[in-house]
Amino acid sequence: MNLGPSEPGRPDPKGKRKRNQRSATPSPRPSKRHANRVQNDDEEAYHQPLQMPELFLGAVQEAHHDEFALVAPAEHESSPVVEDESALTRLGNRSGHRSTKARVTACEEELAKHLNLIHTQDSKLSTQEDLMANHTTSIEGLESRVKSIEEKPSADKGVKTMEESVVELMDRLSSKQEQNHINTRLDAFSKDLAAEKVRGDNCDEAVAKQAKLMKRRLKAQKLHAGQIEELSNRVTELEEKFSGDKDSSDSEDEDDAKATAPLAQEQLVDLTARITQLEKKVKSQNKKRQSSTDKILIRLNALESEYPKLKKATEDRHAALERRVGEQGSQLARQEQLAGSRSNIVPGIRAQIQTLPPRPAQAANNHSYRQGLHHPLQLHPHHPHHPHHPHGPR
Repeated sequence: MNLGPSEPGRPDPKGKRKRNQRSATPSPRPSKRHANRVQNDDEEAYHQPLQMPELFLGAVQEAHHDEFALVAPAEHESSPVVEDESALTRLGNRSGHRSTKARVTACEEELAKHLNLIHTQDSKLSTQEDLMANHTTSIEGLESRVKSIEEKPSADKGVKTMEESVVELMDRLSSKQEQNHINTRLDAFSKDLAAEKVRGDNCDEAVAKQAKLMKRRLKAQKLHAGQIEELSNRVTELEEKFSGDKDSSDSEDEDDAKATAPLAQEQLVDLTARITQLEKKVKSQNKKRQSSTDKILIRLNALESEYPKLKKATEDRHAALERRVGEQGSQLARQEQLAGSRSNIVPGIRAQIQTLPPRPAQAANNHSYRQGLHHPLQLHPHHPHHPHHPHGPR
């Protein structure tokens, strides 16, 4: 706001007009120190990641590492894997997990129950349809009787016919109510039937998945059994060859027998070593699988115990964030109210400033003071040039 120069013939001193404008019009923008501090705290709390335990990450990694760790083998297959995996299934049953065969049988039993329920529902539906047909026939008969009564009224039996018609109409109304009740029951039965069909489909899918897993397991066991059979056949062939060479060595020279016998013996030793190595490998794999399943079960139990704590912490965080958001909203509303009130006050202040009388020019006062500096009355009494100085004027 420009109030004009201090004097009509002199320009304003440096920065005087800007200072007057700043003092006349207060800044409508409020202080943002508190709002920025609260906003930074909220952003840090929002972007802070959830502290998940290390057990959860390890469990996820090892669960994807071994896909068929918790699948139990078939009981009728004979292989060196069966003994250790029976211990695995016992451990799974002890810790709360069932074998796949037990799950498949349970699913088949549930499927049979659902099929029996579906058959019973179908029979109930057929009986209800028969009842509906009987009701419709009775309603049609009553309608025909009412029509005949309306067409042939009798003067003598007017009251009786009216009573009979009222009774028939009441019966008809009750039959309609029964029909509506039957319709509602039929709708409920149809909904139950659809739900049972969905459950049966889910059971079929679960059975199919378990069957696929069992087929894969059987293929792996058959492959191991075939390898073991091949090795045993080769061992028997070498033993027969070694025995044949031993029989022929009686007829042939002793030097040839001595030359061929060590080679066959070395081959036999090599094959036995390979067989033992394969058996050790299978046993070590079974031990590794058992240890991995034990670790997974331990980590799952730990995660189950820590899940309520994590849930409670997340709920507390959400509640704190909601409280902070509410506080910030209330603060913003207050700031908006203050800004509106100040914006309403500012025009009145400007009008008051415009109505004020002009102030005397400060520059003229300074100039007059500079002009009268050497006058004796304007000097300080302790000034050396003052006439009343204790030592006299100099």
